[in-house]
Order: sequence, then C-alpha cells, then structure tokens
Amino acid sequence: MAAKKTILFIFTQVLLCASLLFAQDPVSLKVVPTINYLPSTIYYVTQDNNNFIWIATNTGVYKYDGYNFIHLTSADGLGDNEILRIYQDKKQRIWFQSVNGNPSFYLDGKIYNADNSKLIADLQFNKMILSESEDEKGNLYLGSRQGLYFKIDNNDQVTKLYTDGQENFSWIGKDNEVKFVMRIFPDTYRPIRGDKFNDLVLIGTGLEVYQIVDDTSYVLKTRLPDKAREIIFLKIKSPEEIYIGTRNGLYIYYPNRAQPLRCVMEGYSVSSVEFDFEDNLWVSTLQSGLFIIQSLAVNIYNSSNELPQDKITCLEHDDAGNLWIGMASDNYSILKPDGSFEHKRLAASSPHDITNIRHYDHETYIIGKSSILRYGKTGEKTFKIYGNDLFVDDTHIYLAQDNTILVERNLFENKIKEIIDNMVLKRKDYDYVKARTNVIKQDKYGHLWIGTSRGIYYQDKELINMGTKESVFKLPVRDIDFDQNGFYTYVATLNGLLIIKDN
Repeated sequence: MAAKKTILFIFTQVLLCASLLFAQDPVSLKVVPTINYLPSTIYYVTQDNNNFIWIATNTGVYKYDGYNFIHLTSADGLGDNEILRIYQDKKQRIWFQSVNGNPSFYLDGKIYNADNSKLIADLQFNKMILSESEDEKGNLYLGSRQGLYFKIDNNDQVTKLYTDGQENFSWIGKDNEVKFVMRIFPDTYRPIRGDKFNDLVLIGTGLEVYQIVDDTSYVLKTRLPDKAREIIFLKIKSPEEIYIGTRNGLYIYYPNRAQPLRCVMEGYSVSSVEFDFEDNLWVSTLQSGLFIIQSLAVNIYNSSNELPQDKITCLEHDDAGNLWIGMASDNYSILKPDGSFEHKRLAASSPHDITNIRHYDHETYIIGKSSILRYGKTGEKTFKIYGNDLFVDDTHIYLAQDNTILVERNLFENKIKEIIDNMVLKRKDYDYVKARTNVIKQDKYGHLWIGTSRGIYYQDKELINMGTKESVFKLPVRDIDFDQNGFYTYVATLNGLLIIKDN
C-alpha cells in the first residue's frame, strides 16, 4: 500500500476530529469512518505485512486498506464477533483470537474456521484465547485461559499441551522453546501483559513493569503511578521506548534515558497501540474507539493544561528559545525550552487582550489593549497607553494604534501618554500612517511593512501606499511575516492570505 493512499484516505474517506485531551497530550485524531460504523470498544489494533490495518472489536474485525474500512463478522466466517487479539504468523495467516475460544484466520482473501479447516477444528479451546508466539522453525503456539495451549508445527500438525504458568503471555526463549510466566505472585492471580523485542522480554502486571532475564528471573524496571490503575497492554517499540496501555492513559517509558515517564490520553483505557509504516501511532481504547497520533512531539496546551486562558492572541520566540504566548485578559506566559512555564499578567484595572509581544535590543515589550510593559536591561516600566504593535529602531519607535504614531525614542520614554492623550503635545503631529494599524514588521533587508485597516504600507527610502499599485493590497491586514531567506512576504488579511515573492 503506497503512502499516498493513507494520506488520501485521511482527508477524503474518514472524519478525523482533533481531540483536546489532558496533561500535555499530543494532537490525537479520532477515526470515524464515513460508511462503516466503528464501535467504541476496541481491543486491539495491528498492521500486517502488506501495511493493512486490522482492528479487533466487540462487533467483529475491521480491515483498513488505505481507502475504506471492511467489516468482517461471524457471518463472514469469524469464530466469534468478539475478538481480543490479531496475529500474523510466518505463513502470512492472520489469526483472530476470540473470547469464546473459537479461533479463525484470514489468508488470501478467505476466512478459515472449524467448518472449513481441519487445522482449526483440531484447536479445541473452551475459553478465550490470550497468547501467541512463534519460534524460528515456524512452530506456532496459541494459549488460552484454562492453561491449555496448542502447538501448530510447520506442517500444521496440532499438539495439545498444558502449562502451570500465566497463560495470557508467552514468548520463545533462548533455547527456542515456548515460555510462560510462572506464578511469581503466588498470593494472588495477576494478569500479565508482555512483549518481546529481540532478546528483550518485558511484562507488565498491576502497575509494575518487569524484565525477564534468561527466561527465568524477573527484575523490576519501573512502577507506574497509582492513577494508572492497571496495566492492560505493553509494546516494545525499541529498547529505548516502551508503550504501556493502562486503565487510565497511555504511558511511555524510556528505560535508558534521563527522561521521566510520559502519560498521554489520560482518562482513556488504552488497550493497544501500533505504529504504521508512516510512523503514525494508532491507539485503541475500550470505551472511546480508535485514535491516530501523527506526532508525539506536537502537544496541546490550554486552560485545562498549563495555560491560564484558551484564547491565544499572539506568539513570539526570543533568542534564548523561549516561546512567549499572549492571551486574553492581559495574560501572557513563557514556555521555556525545558518545557516549564512562567505565567504573568499585565497590571490593569480593565483587562483586555495582549495584542503582540516583541523583542528589541535585549528588551521585551508586552503590548496590550490596556497597557504596554517593557522590561529587560533598563529595568521594568509600564506605559499606560494601548497598542496593537510597535517597532523600535536606533532612533525612533513606531506605535500601532488608530494610526501609526512615529516618535523619537526619548520622547516615547517620557511623553508618549501626553502625546496619545493630546496633552501639551498634539497627537496629529506624530501621525505617520493615517489608518488603523495592526502590525509593524521589518524584513531582513531593512524595509518596514505596516499593515493597516486600509491595506499595506511599505517603507524603503520613502513610505509607499501599496494599495495605489494593486487593489489587492488595499485589503485589511491583520499580520505580516517573512520566510527566513527573505524571498517571501506573507500577509494575513480579512479576505485570505497574500504571498508576495521578491516584492
């Protein structure tokens, strides 16, 4: 399946709803097919060798082919409609492990069960099928809840066997024999979830993750917090990255890094995860359906997670790598490179939006509808005037208000309120552009761009009203930015985005 099929499907065949979750969650997209219904209870999701996605649910199995979801049920030959796990063996058979103990598999477009396959008929389970493992010779082992497991050899001969171990996880040991976790917690029965990656075997039980050493001994690796409630799934993506599904969220454990446990999707019972061939993370849940996380590096911050407000009005980076976030009600925050926040607020009697945050000559200006705060090398000072933006050069300050106000720096420092309020100094004497101004920015060549309600003004050797040259430049402007090389100017207007190439 080509990568373009997945991309095409996401935008045309399925509704993906951005889900705002908790605790620095990444952006998760809920999978909602436009044709077939996908149930809320999903036990397992996996990808086969042809890059098709298979989904085990309480209403059958769904196959995603890159364009559509195909729904398979007992009417199509499944041994049961409630499927707990899906496994593809070395013969390319896709096994469906059922709750009622009736196995079935899919091969070359056909489902095989006890009615049309002697192999399946020989597998006489009475309870749910919980484990599978396969050795180098192609012997497949399927285990069920009653301690019963079957060996299916490379010639499809079936042998019935029993174990006194924990039957819901098995692996192939260093001696190429099937292994089950022995009852290391003799006082109580504790379900085991596990996975193997090369020689690394990990199991999760309760809230604890153990490593199985030499197929016999167990070493505690980590313990999840109490709020996780119980481990119900474990997957080793690599020895450096372990995914642990719990009754309350998905935990990511980094065994060999100085990095804490990470929890995403808190509030969901995460039953399995799978990475597809594009490295999208598919997450199944027991009560809320199926999700896709396209990047764990993209996080959501809002009023329920770190920020004091949901309304974000501006963003600005500084040279130290901090992200400054302007919000409603005079709030602004600093997101530091280490992920920590510092929250601040303009002191104002009537709270309004922060309109812009600018950094000039090692000083920061917090520009708001209620006041402007500057702090840095000269200390901290509040100017009791409103602003939409400002720009500082060596000698002057351009202030975006109802008009663009141009004043010398020392005059701004000591008399700007008198100018704005028409006290002693007359405001009209300092009007530079007579139009409501929202943004003032300088490109890498030293040209000043002024975005107003009447369009774009451009300052090189003189001030130019660009609307007199092209009518499209008369559109009301909300923001202006530039690419790093200076080839493109991007202008956000009330009617859309303008892109200006090489002027």
